[in-house]
Amino acid sequence: MQKNKFIQIIISALIFLASANSFASGGFFVAFDSLSQTFITTKEEVHPGRIQNYIEDQNPNARDYSAMLAENIVEASSCLDLDPIILTALIHKESTFKPDAKSPTGAVGLTQLTSAGIKEIKDQLGYRGLEYTRAENTKYLHLNLQRCMGVQRYKDFLSVMNKDTQYIKRVVQEQTLTSVYMGAILLKVYLAHIKDGNPSEDINSMYQKALELYNGDDNRRAYASRILFYTNNFKLNY
Repeated sequence: MQKNKFIQIIISALIFLASANSFASGGFFVAFDSLSQTFITTKEEVHPGRIQNYIEDQNPNARDYSAMLAENIVEASSCLDLDPIILTALIHKESTFKPDAKSPTGAVGLTQLTSAGIKEIKDQLGYRGLEYTRAENTKYLHLNLQRCMGVQRYKDFLSVMNKDTQYIKRVVQEQTLTSVYMGAILLKVYLAHIKDGNPSEDINSMYQKALELYNGDDNRRAYASRILFYTNNFKLNY
């Protein structure tokens, strides 16, 4: 009872913050029906062991943490109804499964989170108000995160998200779970945005466009295509 009450207090407080805030609008204001959509292309269940084998083949130095990382990927994908193989391929492309990866432009961690990406995730979690998200979307994300993480890990996650961007960037280079979940949230928001624009679009095409948004650089089409290539390679060989 006390745990449930604690979670309700957190969620209610963030929704209240979303309702009370009056910052200028921005970010991805996606529909709840799109955000809560299932985006899975893999028909069969993906066991963490398959992902672990893939990680170790791509980066033999990851053996010390590959099992934990594989579990994190499967958990976050299941929690947010994402395709676990595509999320694995995204991490492969972004960091070659190196938790402390840092790009010349300042993107960090397994999922190479930028300052703009971190800001978007915090907006979707309700930290800056309804000018940046919908109350039902904030509730959806928090309820799913609490359900999947459990109370303590959820509290730990929120304690990180309450900090400034530079602090978050340091943490995501140390905590695989935080980096994977944050990357998964961002990908889910981009998929929802694409679905808003064309609800009947093929799911593979949605992933192509969402991955392009995730990268955002001039080479974003090639970037997204490479991730989908890794995805197909995984399905054929693992």
